[in-house]
Amino acid sequence: MKKANPSIVELKELCLKKGTYVGADKVYSIVAVYFTKLFLYINFSSIQVMFLWFFLQLFACYLIVQGSYFYVIGGVFLFQFCASILDAVDGQMDRFHGKNSILGLYIDQIFHNVANPLFLLVLAISKDIFWIGIAICIFYVYNRLVVFNPSIYNLKYEKDKFVLKTVIEPKLNKLSYSRLKSDEKNFISKSYEWFRVEHLFNVIFFGALLGLLKLTLCIYLILFIVDFIRRLYTQVAILIEADKILNSGGSCKNPRSVI
Repeated sequence: MKKANPSIVELKELCLKKGTYVGADKVYSIVAVYFTKLFLYINFSSIQVMFLWFFLQLFACYLIVQGSYFYVIGGVFLFQFCASILDAVDGQMDRFHGKNSILGLYIDQIFHNVANPLFLLVLAISKDIFWIGIAICIFYVYNRLVVFNPSIYNLKYEKDKFVLKTVIEPKLNKLSYSRLKSDEKNFISKSYEWFRVEHLFNVIFFGALLGLLKLTLCIYLILFIVDFIRRLYTQVAILIEADKILNSGGSCKNPRSVI
């Protein structure tokens, strides 16, 4: 049975759990509620909304690559509006319908990993700094590839899996600068809010607005390189610690081969 179209107050109570979001994410989530009500009213599905914001981001990239000042400003705003506001809508719609979708999370991840580096690349192309754009894209992608993914390493032993769950994963989860209220936010994580590619009115937007996009992209390249080194160093340290525990001869639950 189809649910009745809710009021804004009902949607806020359902979708905005107190204390879940902080900073800009809290503002974006509140604004997104109004668009969620609209899409529920016209009977869109969350997957349709997801495809909508992705194609709007591709259109924004097309605008940016035209190169003129107002096209770039308009494209940056549209891209970041879709990433900050419309991207929150599909999740709110699923919460309203009481649904969870692993497929939706997977598609969302793919869309972000395609759109974000493309966005940075077309910004560089618009300012005739193509190679800086390529370098930014490489380090953007490497920052994701460098994260340890146990599923591709064919871990076969219960002891390996025990160390993975108790030592490695809890620490790897802290690699990203958290945006949740439940996690402590230090100065670096708060500053990072202004550099997130998807944020509305962030450093990229003001760099474009003030005609300083070349300088802005050079700063982003440096930040991506530093973050790549940080992630790599942190993960190597975590895995060295895990190896010491794994080879210390200490006991764990059921250290038998699963093959």
